[in-house]
Amino acid sequence: MVAAPAVAALAVASPTLAARHAALWLAMALASALLLPAIGLAGGALVAGSKAQALVRAVGGAEVEAPPTVWLGGLPGLGAAAVVLVAIAAADWAVTGATTLVGPGEALLGGLAAASVVAVMAARGAAAGVMPHAVREVAAMDVQRLAHLEIHRPTGLERAVAARLGARAALVHGKDARLVRRRYPMALVAGAVTTLALWIVAAAAPAAAAPWVGAFMFAFVGYGVVQARRMTARPIELPIIRTLPVTAGERATAKRAYVVTWAALYPLVGVGPVLARVGDPLPCAAIVAGGVVAAVALAVATIR
Repeated sequence: MVAAPAVAALAVASPTLAARHAALWLAMALASALLLPAIGLAGGALVAGSKAQALVRAVGGAEVEAPPTVWLGGLPGLGAAAVVLVAIAAADWAVTGATTLVGPGEALLGGLAAASVVAVMAARGAAAGVMPHAVREVAAMDVQRLAHLEIHRPTGLERAVAARLGARAALVHGKDARLVRRRYPMALVAGAVTTLALWIVAAAAPAAAAPWVGAFMFAFVGYGVVQARRMTARPIELPIIRTLPVTAGERATAKRAYVVTWAALYPLVGVGPVLARVGDPLPCAAIVAGGVVAAVALAVATIR
């Protein structure tokens, strides 16, 4: 869906160039849809078979005692690496038509496409006999293995905000801070990207920076609404919270404080260089301030 419009745009300038890129695109699509799932099924077959450990020892020696599930990651990883190497080998061919290191680009990509079709046909024939045993074996291993959870304490800023909320609201705030970092790490990434985008605008110093700043803040406010909704829904919040000695007002205060801190921190960190360098600092300042106010107001209205 991403590559097809680009190929269509190339066709306007050079149909031959577009055809080579379309061939590369098609080979990658076939490998992703057909070859790699078939390789994953082959990994499941090794897990379900009695020879999985023998293969591990044959590769690593008698002292190697890796679990059979290593094939579930190892084989698809090797297959994906092979597909990426094919794409790298065909890069010059796609641009200039030059012969690749392993022969004509048409033959290289055609071989990948043919291997994908053959692999999925073989997988379809073997799936009925492999999948039940593979799922059973993997499920039995998962019962015996507990995941290691890394739950970090709130940051210094989060603890400083929680200290001003009251004891019971601070507990809710600390719980939310831990869960957001684990369950929705993109919230922190989105904030950092907004700050970085504002710094890039400052570095470029366009004559009219307000449209750029406005676009970034519009996206940031939209994500702020999504984040505010998450604060009162699973898995951040569960109905069991109503059985604890924390009032609804204290819960709302804690959650609003977290989102308000998030909504104000990243734009305010990023806007300083913008105001110092661009030609229209006052409109940019108004846009950032309006965006922060909008994000805060929407968060307060959403969290009840």
